[in-house]
Amino acid sequence: MKLIIKAIKVVSDILDIICRKLCLVIGIVLVVDLFLGVFTRFVLGNQLSFTEELARFCMLWFAFIGGSVEVKKNNLITFTFVIDRLKPTPKKIMEIVDICLVIVFLAVFMYFGTDAMKIFGFGKASVTRINLAWTAMGMYAGTAIMLVHMVYILLTKVTGYTPEPVKE
Repeated sequence: MKLIIKAIKVVSDILDIICRKLCLVIGIVLVVDLFLGVFTRFVLGNQLSFTEELARFCMLWFAFIGGSVEVKKNNLITFTFVIDRLKPTPKKIMEIVDICLVIVFLAVFMYFGTDAMKIFGFGKASVTRINLAWTAMGMYAGTAIMLVHMVYILLTKVTGYTPEPVKE
């Protein structure tokens, strides 16, 4: 079991590094795009047609990929005011139940995300003509990465084993 946990940790850590860098790139693109949209609309008096659409796509990807970064840090919304007041054994059980519920939610979201990918695959964005499956892929990828992080968190919580951090 320790080997499985270590392997999932490695995958989770690699995905987290990729997601952090991707969020940085998406954030830069989003800021430049929004600045360009505001500049062309209010200074030049003629807005570029693609800036609003590109901003929507970036926000969707940013939300889900950024969400996976926060899941990695275990920054989920929980009922801590209830769980923190419990004794150690019921507290651990409730934390595990909480993690399992999040995993179920993410799995259901992934299931319907697959359907969304199929539906969006037929459409194209009105201005940029980008296939809408690319926008759905942001939701799908972010959710899949969140699932990997949550499985790692669940296994460490259930077994009590946390692998040593890799020394740099």
